[in-house]
Amino acid sequence: MLFFSGVALAVQTLAPPVFSHASGFYTKDFQLTLNHPDPKVTLYYTLDCSTPELGNLSGSSFQYKNEYVQSQDAAAGKLHQQTYITHLYDESIAITNRRFNADLVGQISTTHDAAPDYLLTAVVQDSWTKNQTAT
Repeated sequence: MLFFSGVALAVQTLAPPVFSHASGFYTKDFQLTLNHPDPKVTLYYTLDCSTPELGNLSGSSFQYKNEYVQSQDAAAGKLHQQTYITHLYDESIAITNRRFNADLVGQISTTHDAAPDYLLTAVVQDSWTKNQTAT
């Protein structure tokens, strides 16, 4: 139950979607299917670890830096750009080995360091993530 300005609003909790495969590491490619017990529910998902957003079905871009100025005489770091997108689930999703693809998320600095030493440089085994939203 949600209360707003003294008015009680009913909030329905949806059952989670059903995945054809469990989260984890796989040695072979497969087609992932999603289902929901309520046929009126529409499923949205992402493949970039972002949270699904209904207003992002066409995609959005963002800018970030990995190097920040720490002193007056230091040069400003390069401005990078990436995109993220929400997908409407309407057919199975191909889950493939992305081991040799660039790790775009792991290459974003999370501190204000001038030269962060924690960004990944080696190939890391990847798995798919259960990031989904049901409406």
